Amino acid sequence: MKKAKSKKLSFVRKYTEKPYSEFQEQEAIDLADKVFNDHIEVPRIFPEGLYSVGKTRFHSARIDDLHATTQFKVGFINNKKKRTVALVGKGVLFDTGGYNVKYGNHMHGMKFDKFGAITALAVFKELKKLKNPKVNYLVITPFVANLIGPDGMVPGDVIEYDIGKKTLKVEVTNTDGEGRLILADGILEAQVYEADTIITIATLTGAISYALGDEVIGVFSNDELLAYHAVKTFNKARLDAWHMPILKRHNQALEHENKDVADIISLDLGSKGGSSTAAAFLEKFVHKKGTKFLHLDVAGIAWKKGKANDKLVKPLVKLITSI
Repeated sequence: MKKAKSKKLSFVRKYTEKPYSEFQEQEAIDLADKVFNDHIEVPRIFPEGLYSVGKTRFHSARIDDLHATTQFKVGFINNKKKRTVALVGKGVLFDTGGYNVKYGNHMHGMKFDKFGAITALAVFKELKKLKNPKVNYLVITPFVANLIGPDGMVPGDVIEYDIGKKTLKVEVTNTDGEGRLILADGILEAQVYEADTIITIATLTGAISYALGDEVIGVFSNDELLAYHAVKTFNKARLDAWHMPILKRHNQALEHENKDVADIISLDLGSKGGSSTAAAFLEKFVHKKGTKFLHLDVAGIAWKKGKANDKLVKPLVKLITSI
């Protein structure tokens, strides 16, 4: 009796579905290096968020900086154009929640927390094939594991980000809100390249599923037309998406009560409007005037029944190339 041929997995499924035991920091670095290849760039900022999240995996103080920078991957397709569009994908290889450890079955499936970064790499593979690109393309994939261990990040730690000519101090209020900390690095890096549009894709909040249900993309933006265009693009690809708000109250919820300690908190402990406050947090790092920002919270659509969703790559390419 002939054996049935095993179906070849897509790039997104092949790497997103790998367990942490098989796909750790070095494997992620190697994959990004292979995809970016001749387009790889040396990071122009130091990734403060990634360093803070990943401290427990860095073996000695002498190599902390090297490891943090090595895991912060940047690919740039310089088409000699005036405009640059950036895509930043969350690459948390496994998320225990850190010292705010996930309980019960909430840790199940956390190998899928790298979905945003793997999808971004898949998009980059397609962008390299374009024959007549209209803009430059920048893809940033910060890879890190959110684990518990010596020197690990704890609530109350303060991270200082350099934003333009000023410093923004962030107090970590919950170590399970690590994704926004590394995406902030990516948003800052993108602005060094003068990106006029920055897109983030991440399995960022469980709150988005409570708000919209499973299998719906939460779309957040500082530009109404960009958000509308994104929703329509996903809808045409038969993916459900919904424009979500970033209101004044969501920004106020992040203000620190003691400015001597920090400017903002990383996560609103009130636990209301969590997906919108997360998007508001990210928007605070878009400091260059006129920069368009689009955030895609894909926590509800990234995986189902143990399989990663590989249907976002084509509409993302279409979205990026039509902005």
